[in-house]
Amino acid sequence: MGAGVSALCLAYKMRIALSSYSLSVYEKTHDIGGIWLENRYPRCACDIPAHVYSKFLTPEFTQYYTGAEEIHKYISGKILVIFFIPQHGSCLIDYSRGYNVEIKNLTNGTVFVDYCYVLINATGFLNKWKWPAIPGLESFKGPKLHSAAWDQKVDCKGKRVAVIGTGSSAIQIVP
Repeated sequence: MGAGVSALCLAYKMRIALSSYSLSVYEKTHDIGGIWLENRYPRCACDIPAHVYSKFLTPEFTQYYTGAEEIHKYISGKILVIFFIPQHGSCLIDYSRGYNVEIKNLTNGTVFVDYCYVLINATGFLNKWKWPAIPGLESFKGPKLHSAAWDQKVDCKGKRVAVIGTGSSAIQIVP
């Protein structure tokens, strides 16, 4: 479950180390890449040296702390996806037999069941973002932007902007 960098690294390592296996990767978005696909706030970049991805790909990055768009473009260019449809799954476990995984195709709504002996959750811990519990947030009339779901059509130039948070995303957003 998930087609971010961790899942892609696992698929790569499996291809090298195993000879007889079947691998299915299901992803909820329209493309691979995880946070490097989804996070598009201004100056979004890797907060560690991007060359750490050299464990699974040969790094060809233009910067030490590479931007999200470049990382996503690089990953997408290195992975051959023959058949890719956005999908979302839920799992029913029968411990004596393995996993029955119900998969919903997010493009056409069809549902099917896949089966596996090993189920790996690679959906990412940054994947389920939420708004902070701030009184009055729901009545705020201006645009509300979250680093994990940035609306690139909103222009913040010349506007008074409040940034909540002090993590690496906040540091990148604030010029």
